[in-house]
Amino acid sequence: TTADMTEVEEVEEVDLERKLAGGFHKLSSAISKHQHKKVLKHANELLELVPEDETARHCKLVALIHLGKLEEAHELANGAKTRRTRESALLKKERAYCYYRNGDLGKALGMAEACEDTEGVMELKGQLLYRLGRREESKDVYERLLQSHKRGRVKADLLGNIIASYISAGSAGDVPSVLKQVGASKSSLEETPEIAYNNACVSLSLGKYAEAMDLLEVAERVGYESLFEDDLTEEETKEELAHVFAQKAFVLERLGRPKESQEQTAQVLKCVSQDDVTLAIATNNLAALRGSANVHDSLKRFDKLQALRAESEKSSGKVRRKNSLGDATGLVLSQDFAGLLQPEESSCVLSNYAACALLAGRPEAAERTAERALEACSGRPDAAATMALALARQGREDEALSSLDEFGERGGDPEAAAVAKCEIAVLCSKWKQAANALLSLPEDKRHQPAAIATALWLLERSGDKSRASSAVDACASWWDSQASSGALSEGGFASYARALKICGQFRFRSKDPDGAAALYQKVLDRTDDPQLRSEAMAGLVQLHGVSDASLADRYESEMPPVPGLEELDVELLEQATVRSARGSQPRTQGAMAAPSAAKDDPAKPSSAAQDEVYATKSKAQRRREFLRTLPEERQEYVAARQKEQRRKKAKRKAKQPADCAGEPDPERWIPKRDRSGYKKTRREKKLAKSVVKGSQGAGKVNEMLDKSQAPVDTTRGPNLPNLPRRRKR
Repeated sequence: TTADMTEVEEVEEVDLERKLAGGFHKLSSAISKHQHKKVLKHANELLELVPEDETARHCKLVALIHLGKLEEAHELANGAKTRRTRESALLKKERAYCYYRNGDLGKALGMAEACEDTEGVMELKGQLLYRLGRREESKDVYERLLQSHKRGRVKADLLGNIIASYISAGSAGDVPSVLKQVGASKSSLEETPEIAYNNACVSLSLGKYAEAMDLLEVAERVGYESLFEDDLTEEETKEELAHVFAQKAFVLERLGRPKESQEQTAQVLKCVSQDDVTLAIATNNLAALRGSANVHDSLKRFDKLQALRAESEKSSGKVRRKNSLGDATGLVLSQDFAGLLQPEESSCVLSNYAACALLAGRPEAAERTAERALEACSGRPDAAATMALALARQGREDEALSSLDEFGERGGDPEAAAVAKCEIAVLCSKWKQAANALLSLPEDKRHQPAAIATALWLLERSGDKSRASSAVDACASWWDSQASSGALSEGGFASYARALKICGQFRFRSKDPDGAAALYQKVLDRTDDPQLRSEAMAGLVQLHGVSDASLADRYESEMPPVPGLEELDVELLEQATVRSARGSQPRTQGAMAAPSAAKDDPAKPSSAAQDEVYATKSKAQRRREFLRTLPEERQEYVAARQKEQRRKKAKRKAKQPADCAGEPDPERWIPKRDRSGYKKTRREKKLAKSVVKGSQGAGKVNEMLDKSQAPVDTTRGPNLPNLPRRRKR
């Protein structure tokens, strides 16, 4: 019996080896053909024969991942971990991928870093770093992957991820060289919708908006073609390509077509899925395109991005979203969107919501949302300015100004914080603090013409003339040093001249004519701009023209000619009648005697010369000028005729005085046409003649129609009806 048992075991072992060989052959064939369902089937068959086989378990795990059965794959990977065998180390990459697909990015990255740097592991690490916002590190990983990559064709998914990492790291200009390195052709860039979309984003990042629009059209076409093979409906296809349509709307705005961009963004919001990150981006873009219009509708759209209520706030067993319109909590992004948006994108969405809430009169919601925007991205200046403005709207002005100081101390943009502080201080009528904020800018910013003009105005409003004078001296000396060092360009000299002109105007207002004259003279020496030179010369003449008439004559010859000035006669303009802004004024007696004096005095200008003067003339003036053109024998006749016409016209316009002495008319409440003294018009009289009065039929009747008096014909019988003949019975 021992020999029989040995023989049976040998047979079973041979049969097992035969089954294993056939199973592994089928498994290898299914893997080569990428038939993942068959791979899973054959791997299960092999695991029934040999449950501890590492290769079969590994193939099963990969097949589950490819088939999207991530929960089963995760359980299988954790089961391998508990055995603490070599299999656990072999499946680290697959386990890391399962954690990645389940959203546990940190744990997946730690597990991937513990693996050996193969191409698959490096690709997974690069994607994990990209999702975690560590873009430079992601780019470095992909660069090492490209260096270790053997010559040959790069997979479309990998190429799309490489392009996305370079764009997010701000190195979109290096993408063409990378594509050339891997030998990517035009057809390979149109292989999948994802790579076509990423290729369009490269042109968008480089500012080539027209080219980006063409490439987005290509991505849309490729997407329609690939989704058509999956038998999707039109609505499902639009939902899958919503990100392409949203990007096209953004490019339209960059191309200067905001209305079309707004319309397309609204269409995207109609077809996008409610859990797609494109919903958050399109909602944000639509609110930005609208600006201050339809603010309440924008807030309602933002409400779809809200986080769900806590379990304690559930009502009637239904989970509801927070209503941003009814409370002051502001916007709290749902985890579905917050996990997919980059920190800068989340901060942008929250900042735009805060701006809409502020426009809608909800400063509390704006304040809290702006705080969350700063938590997501601490260096965002528009969020800091919105929060400060919301605090100022609530009457917390000192807290608003101090929040901007804290923003600059935390590493935010100090220049943006200073400008925002100046604006809010002006809104709060704190002129001195506004001037201090503006003068705290760097020298190359605070000495610019617009900045120095605003600072001087604020210091004058606050009454600090001495500090304003010091600011003028500092501005003039800084510009002089820049000009002497040769650091100014052609546009810099124009700014130099404008700044000196502003400083000169301040000196003139401060009763310092010598200082103003020195600054105006510098403007003349430093610029060739005719407008600036004219203003500077006008200022010099205004300062010293009264005491030194030669100065006015000297600068008059240097001023550019005024077009049309040579054709005007100054003496004639003094005599011309110009209608004032408040209407024509009655002329004095001396002005009425001027035409008769001009007739006898040959030195006075004639009426023909007066016609050339560009002045508004009254109707009486035109009538008198017309009379002077007539012969003397006709002037009296025409004047008398005009006088008679004016008299008749005045008579027609004169109103009859009301008869208040007599009794009131008893028929005054009756319509005029029904009163006894009403005189009918010709038309009413004609209509009255044709009206037939009396009862119906009382008018004239045609006698031919009256048969009552007609003679009776006795020769004929009565007119009987033609009845059918009766049958005899």
